[in-house]
Amino acid sequence: MARTATRRKAYTAAEIDALVKKIDGSKTINDGAGLVLRQRGVKWLWYFRTTSPETGRDLWISLAPRNPYPDTSLAAARQLAATHRLSADSGIDPNEEKKRIAAAEAQRLTALDEAKRRALTVRMLFARWQDTDLKLVVKGDKRSGRKDSGLYVQEQFERHVFPHIGDVQASDVRRADVMALLARIV
Repeated sequence: MARTATRRKAYTAAEIDALVKKIDGSKTINDGAGLVLRQRGVKWLWYFRTTSPETGRDLWISLAPRNPYPDTSLAAARQLAATHRLSADSGIDPNEEKKRIAAAEAQRLTALDEAKRRALTVRMLFARWQDTDLKLVVKGDKRSGRKDSGLYVQEQFERHVFPHIGDVQASDVRRADVMALLARIV
C-alpha cells in the first residue's frame, strides 16, 4: 500500500491562496493524503507524493506540469491526486505507467508516419520537391531555386515521368522502373 502524508484537516482554497501569497520561507504546502504544492522558481506546481509499490522509493508525480497554481485549482489537483492514489493503492507504479503510455503513443505515431510515407506517390514527391527546391526564393541578396520556378522541369516530368509512374507509390518504384523510363526518353 502506498505511503502518503497525513494531516488533521485539508486546506481550503482561500487558505492555500493566503499561504502562497505569504511565502514564509516554506516552499511546500502539504494538503494531506499525498497532495503537495511546491514552489519551483516563480511557479507553484501540484505534486502527488507516494511510495513506489515496486521499488519502495519515494515518488513525486507532477499533476499538472503545464498548468501551475492557480491555473490548476485545489479541487482539480485533489481530483488528479485521487486518481493517482487509486492506481498506487492497486499496486501500479505511476511512473512506469506513464512510461508505458508514452512508449505506446510513440509506437502508434511511428506506425502512422510509416503509413503516410508509404502513401506518397511520385507525383506527390515531385510537388514537394517543387515547393522546397525549385521555386524561386529571393531573400535580400541571396537567391535560391530556379528562375522559372521549375516550370521546365515540371513540363518534362509531365511529358516523360507522370504518364508511366506518376501515380505509383514512391516506395514501390524500383531501379528497373527508372531504367525503363530513361530508356524510353533516350
